[in-house]
Amino acid sequence: TGMPPFYSRNRERLFQKILKSSLHLHRYFSPPAKSILQGLLNRNPVDRLGSKNDATAVKSHPFFSDMDWNLLYQKRLRPPFKPTVGPIATDTTNFDTEFTTMPLSVDNTNKSRLGSLVAGGDNGKFAGFTYVGEDNSLEEKVGSMKLGDPLDKNGQP
Repeated sequence: TGMPPFYSRNRERLFQKILKSSLHLHRYFSPPAKSILQGLLNRNPVDRLGSKNDATAVKSHPFFSDMDWNLLYQKRLRPPFKPTVGPIATDTTNFDTEFTTMPLSVDNTNKSRLGSLVAGGDNGKFAGFTYVGEDNSLEEKVGSMKLGDPLDKNGQP
């Protein structure tokens, strides 16, 4: 469909939808596709597909009835689609420009986690270590870059 099952630009609203909204699947999904999505997205971990028999339950689901898992494991299964990729590692021709022109944003939630480690919130796991790395802030490097922007030979903006 191009969209996740629960979506909102507002982070708090997104979490509320994940926790409370019912799952609506498009009518053009096949019954096996609907069934596997409902099973995997079941909010109750005990009833979630795969919770009882691990991957066996998922692999034996009707959605995968045509899948030969042994061929997949042996890497002999032919993919249904193999995209053409250009010689540049940052080639984005297989992605819609709607997404490649979006500004990149950095989620600041990890900063507080890193800060707690530096402030001693690591319960002494790093006691005795003296190395302090340079600030490689992703936020500074990304800035206003967009996917597909050129990078130097080291992969840097």
